[in-house]
Amino acid sequence: MRYFSRAYRGLSDLPSGIELKQAITRARLPTYYHPGDFVWQLYAFDETDDVRLWFDGEMAIACAIFEPPLTFQFAVHPDADAQRGLETEILDWVEHRRMLVGAHPEIPLAYQQLGDDALATNTLASDVDRAEMLRRNGFTRHGPAGIRYACALDGALPEVELPEGAAFRELTDEDVEARAELHREAWSVWGPSDHHTERYRRLRRAPLYRSDLDVVLEFEGRLVSYCVCWLDVVNRVGHFEPVGTHHAFVRRGFGRAVVREGMRRLRERGMQTATVGTASVNLAAQRLYASAGFEVVDTEDWYRKTSAGLA
Repeated sequence: MRYFSRAYRGLSDLPSGIELKQAITRARLPTYYHPGDFVWQLYAFDETDDVRLWFDGEMAIACAIFEPPLTFQFAVHPDADAQRGLETEILDWVEHRRMLVGAHPEIPLAYQQLGDDALATNTLASDVDRAEMLRRNGFTRHGPAGIRYACALDGALPEVELPEGAAFRELTDEDVEARAELHREAWSVWGPSDHHTERYRRLRRAPLYRSDLDVVLEFEGRLVSYCVCWLDVVNRVGHFEPVGTHHAFVRRGFGRAVVREGMRRLRERGMQTATVGTASVNLAAQRLYASAGFEVVDTEDWYRKTSAGLA
């Protein structure tokens, strides 16, 4: 098979990536990437050398994202010929990106377990083929990475129970600054967030984003909890990414309310299944998704290689 690769060129590449993720979701669920995941990760970028796409003609057949300083994700079209050769090329590219970073003293809290000299990726526990491929290429398992959840939307859904004084809020352009601030406050427990107002404006213009699926809860005149839901109309799978509650308002039922409302809206828009994932270290999110009606459908493991094993 003849294929070529190039760096990500910004929003114009999102449609190709979305089609790739739809094909991957069609082949397996749980999947590594929902199309909404892809948009959420990349909507803020213009051109970047940390994201690479592989093409067969005009069709995207693989994608890799290096997240400095030490983690990466990748996906290969299930119908791609010579898949093993593609995966090896992807790993070579990622290792090169990691070597350019070198030693890095500031490791995000969620990744500190990996060490500061590692290159790591997450692998579904059910995906024995990928795990074996990584082992062939010098990676070793390094403990739990994440948990994947799903909820069938074709049956009875849990009641949306609004805490007293809380109400869902339809966002307008005037809410953009407060909505961006809510995201920063919700995620600040894991380190500083750069989700500034202009970045949120850009999200609202991104493919697949829908303001009616940006579910926000207001309490006493303040935005306190939210979730963004995404549609895959090809596979009829809805996805939550991200989900957050202001750290001053946790454990009061606000997060559960927005997630259950998100489920309801996804079903109204024709989705049959809802999915969400979280890191193994995020115990609060695990409690939230269980209380909202999700069930665990898979887990993820870290596979890593230390600097001594890099090319």
